[in-house]
Amino acid sequence: MCMELFVISNQSKEKINEVISAFEASPYLSMGLLPNRVPNRVRRLFPGKQIVNICTEEGCACRFSTSKSPEKLEREREKKRRLQKLSPEEWEELKRETRELYEHSVRRMNALRQFCWALSDEGIRPVELYGLWIDDPVHKNGAIRMEWDQLFNDRTFDIKEEHYIVTSNEETVQTSEPFRERGGTGS
Repeated sequence: MCMELFVISNQSKEKINEVISAFEASPYLSMGLLPNRVPNRVRRLFPGKQIVNICTEEGCACRFSTSKSPEKLEREREKKRRLQKLSPEEWEELKRETRELYEHSVRRMNALRQFCWALSDEGIRPVELYGLWIDDPVHKNGAIRMEWDQLFNDRTFDIKEEHYIVTSNEETVQTSEPFRERGGTGS
């Protein structure tokens, strides 16, 4: 099953399209305001708002994650190497692949962060993200307010099926739902 990620905004479609067009050449992001890319169940959850479906270059949002640091992956692969008796050359190849995968994930995260910053620079504040597994029922159990560096941290970045409100320290945010801590109910 794949993850979907949506950017939610009260701004006009034209304003959002300006930001999208600046990121069309990104090798890490794929997005659009196409109506068929946003399911009706998501539209009903955020009535009257503009909704942008945003994916990685692989076509879904599953890879918006750096949940495993290179060190953790290397420890896991070291166990695997011991179990499988890999040669030193095979082990070095696994380490290289691990580092490359992590670095690619960080570049993908940075592309999403730059896109969200561009939205904020255009006055689209706060930046709202909503993650959802394809075909799972929608839920709205209160948004998680996160500062930029909390969400876009290369050691902990992992988009889940949550409603995120990304802000800076100075921004005040009005929502119809109470904020809750990440990992609270509804995840």
